[in-house]
Amino acid sequence: MSVFDKRALRETLLSLEAMSISDAQQAYDTFLSGAMLDRSETFDSDGRAQSVVSSNLASQLENQLHEHEHHEELLQSISFEPTDTVGPGALVKVNGRYVAVAVPTPTFRFGDVEVLGISCDAPLCKAMKGMQVGDEVDLDGRAFTIEEVH
Repeated sequence: MSVFDKRALRETLLSLEAMSISDAQQAYDTFLSGAMLDRSETFDSDGRAQSVVSSNLASQLENQLHEHEHHEELLQSISFEPTDTVGPGALVKVNGRYVAVAVPTPTFRFGDVEVLGISCDAPLCKAMKGMQVGDEVDLDGRAFTIEEVH
């Protein structure tokens, strides 16, 4: 079993969220500026339609921005202390893959392993909550074996 620096895991997750916040903010600003109509100019129906589409996209991007800000707050509140049970802040090896129980992320490198961030509210996380190494859980007909918990 490997030893992991869980403080470094938290910092990595926070860094990923900071990048997501920055990307979402940039995209939001771009689409918001495209949604603004210049009232001093005459505009046709195509310009108006494009403005509506940009406005809708800006709204979706704003929601993403707020979601990532919420993830950042959640990461700050979760304990990443070593543990032997699955719960928020745990790094779990299940069926040969490492998952960080905290917030959803794309797969990322952490030391020598690849890790996938999953939400504390994800069905797999809920099914594994409180379990330990060697426990198994069946989720939608698929068996998951907990191999490591950090």
